[in-house]
Amino acid sequence: MSNICVLSVRRALVIGTLIATCAIATPLFSQHEVMVERSLNSVVKVLPFDYSGHGSGFVVSPTKIVTNAHVVSGGMSLGYMVQTRDGQRDVVIDIDYHPSSDIAVLTVGNPVSATPLKLVADRPLQSAEVFVLGHPFAFDWSVTRGVVSADRDDLLQIDAAMNGGNSGGPVLNKQGSVIGVSVLKVTHDMNNSRLDGLGFCVPADVVCSFLESLSVDACFAYVDVPSIRTSAQCDSLQEVYREVNLAKQKLAEDRARFEANRRDAGTLVQRADSIRASLKILTNEMQQQSAELEEQRREVEKKRQELRFLEEEIKGKRSIAYTPRFTPELLAGLGYIGIVEPSRGDALGVRGEACLSYRFGSRTSSPDRFGVYGGVHWYERLDVKTTAQQPTLDVGVLLDIDEIVRLQIGIGQNDDRQVGHPNYIFAAATAWVTDGTFPVGFRLHALSYNDRSMFKYGISCIVGLRADVLRW
Repeated sequence: MSNICVLSVRRALVIGTLIATCAIATPLFSQHEVMVERSLNSVVKVLPFDYSGHGSGFVVSPTKIVTNAHVVSGGMSLGYMVQTRDGQRDVVIDIDYHPSSDIAVLTVGNPVSATPLKLVADRPLQSAEVFVLGHPFAFDWSVTRGVVSADRDDLLQIDAAMNGGNSGGPVLNKQGSVIGVSVLKVTHDMNNSRLDGLGFCVPADVVCSFLESLSVDACFAYVDVPSIRTSAQCDSLQEVYREVNLAKQKLAEDRARFEANRRDAGTLVQRADSIRASLKILTNEMQQQSAELEEQRREVEKKRQELRFLEEEIKGKRSIAYTPRFTPELLAGLGYIGIVEPSRGDALGVRGEACLSYRFGSRTSSPDRFGVYGGVHWYERLDVKTTAQQPTLDVGVLLDIDEIVRLQIGIGQNDDRQVGHPNYIFAAATAWVTDGTFPVGFRLHALSYNDRSMFKYGISCIVGLRADVLRW
């Protein structure tokens, strides 16, 4: 009976030792999980300023990021920025494009805090396990797994799931090194039949050659994988118990750290929500400013068109700069005139007149100043010996010195022979006091009669009616 109890106790000890050993030998996280988790921190999200889409990329040096050329070839007028996993963003200040492959290297203004990934220039073997990291659609920092299906020279064929947003993201091997850059997938054949598992990436050796041509110091980072002690290192039951206690202590520390991280994650979520709200406000402001800029651009374009029309009109005006125009003007009025005659003494009379003048110039000149003058007037003496005259016709030329003073010179003729001097030459200077429909002015004039060699001069006050009968 005692022997059976001893065997039972030994069996229990052996089983307990095996269970403890297995607990120590099995790590909390696998090697691949640790590698992928750390590599995700080196993956960035590439965004245009107008948030019209996004792509993936990964850090190869503190200020250099590798992505696809088609991710950053649609909106350079606005610009691009990159976002790391911790939410930090930086502006892309330069882009280098590979001439033959769909690869671009972005340069950011500030060093990225993420650890650069290692690139492996050797091509992987067929069926090698790979991991695709990126941001398919709205699912940021995602991971899919597959194998290398084939080496297609310019591209590596893989069967890992790839979707829109994965473009530019890294394809890693089991050691965490980059063996390619996600570029495209094929979903349908020529007959529109659906295809699955046909993804392609640009081999890492192409990227390495491009980075070397740009003198980028890359391919130097590594991914640390923790080592786990196994049961082979335990040579006694006491050592097993010690390892169990250490594992329990580490598990408690991990749980405490996890709880602290969970609380911090809640704070980060709140901060992310706040940042997201701020970004939404900024986006709305940018859209409003874009609309205002577009409106201003349309207004500027409208002004440019108006300026072009005016320039064409000015050109047309200049082409007919010497085309004359005539501006007729009708004036009728009554003048009180005082005349000095050397032979007959002073005389006072009334002069009524109506005249039509034409001022002429060019279409692009200043107001017309030169013109011709034609009119009819009658004159009646008011002295002791009153003499009525027939209407007198006179013609001449005029010059408008300005809007007030006008000079006239011409000849006149009267058919009434009783006057004794029917033909004369006259000159006059008129200064208008008011200029409008009813002008008032003063006139200095002189007359010379050709038949009697008489000369008269005087001053008159003119009150008349002026009408612009035609202007163009």
